[in-house]
Amino acid sequence: PSLLAIFLIAVAQIVLVGEIAGLTGLMNNQLFYLVFHLFALSISMGSWIKYHNPSIFPITELKRELASLGSLPGLIRKYPDLFIFSAAILIATLVNALLILVVPPNTNDSMTTHMARIGFWLQNGSLRSWSTPYIFQLIYPINAQLQILWTILFRGSDQFAGFMQWFACIFAGIAIYGIARLIKWGKAASVFAALVWASFPQIILQSSSTQNDLAVAAFSVIGMYFIFKNTGSREEIDIWLSGLAFGLAAGTKQTWFFLIPGLILFGIMLILKQNDFIKNIIRWGLATIVCVFIFGSGIYIKNWMDYQNPFGPPEVVTSDTTSSSITSNLVKITYNPARHFYQLLDPGGLPSSVADKITTIKKSIYQPLYEAIGLPLDAPVGLYADKNPFDYEMPTD
Repeated sequence: PSLLAIFLIAVAQIVLVGEIAGLTGLMNNQLFYLVFHLFALSISMGSWIKYHNPSIFPITELKRELASLGSLPGLIRKYPDLFIFSAAILIATLVNALLILVVPPNTNDSMTTHMARIGFWLQNGSLRSWSTPYIFQLIYPINAQLQILWTILFRGSDQFAGFMQWFACIFAGIAIYGIARLIKWGKAASVFAALVWASFPQIILQSSSTQNDLAVAAFSVIGMYFIFKNTGSREEIDIWLSGLAFGLAAGTKQTWFFLIPGLILFGIMLILKQNDFIKNIIRWGLATIVCVFIFGSGIYIKNWMDYQNPFGPPEVVTSDTTSSSITSNLVKITYNPARHFYQLLDPGGLPSSVADKITTIKKSIYQPLYEAIGLPLDAPVGLYADKNPFDYEMPTD
């Protein structure tokens, strides 16, 4: 919890000073950032002294935890498979750190949106809108890019830009380990859960990029960790740290809002399980609303002022990301799950001669079946923006 709290507070401070700098035209001013950080440090030091120098890290607990694990050779003998898995993830993580240092940001979303908007901010020092043919540079949430801007401002280049998501991957893994321990998993099983997260190809590839999907995922899982922790500790600080994590997530990517129904259901389940937990759930909800307003609402308010829509121009919102037609959505719900199910049998990675044979057999079985039930998957309906036609012989990628 100490590591996760420090991570959240550090990011929140960068986001807050970035928002203030953007409103005052000082996003490219190192001195403004340094003065703000020193002011925050003085407040933190004053509070620390006021409360009689409490331990920032639970050193005693950490020593006890390490002592309970035993020696490293003993751990390797006891968990050889887990040690190999850990070594592989460590190597992958270090390789990604090296890639961040030596390879410039180069993904499509980064070049067209994320890094492009940072370039404007650094040139002009402001969050105000500008003339651009790519509207997403103006309407996307900004928390991830504010973190990247901070590294560029003080490094003088984009060499450290990718570490925003690299650290997100690590701290999300810590939160996953923490959740597993809170639900009474053993230490080895909890480590395994965190390593599984870090081994997914999407996570590995994102952790060296300057995109923002991994960042919003990290804040979300950290938010869940602290509310899980609060069910046992009932500490007020856990409620606020959870709210802070969700506030940062809301200001990182709009996809966070898809989590809200799950959070509501989770809160109801907690209340049903622990009748006396309703006050904590109410405080959690209020803390989340406050933190979303402070750390996540800025871009949505700006979009509302500019376009009368919190997510940007209505014609952009409904063109690629959603559909204004209920009928169109129903067609997508009907066809696309069936298409994804068909592609579950994926021969990708096999020699082409073998993969082609498997695809032919798969087509000969499934195509007549789907057509018999009136669901021809290759019909030109329910497609994403009508730009990606489906074919029974198309490769999965």
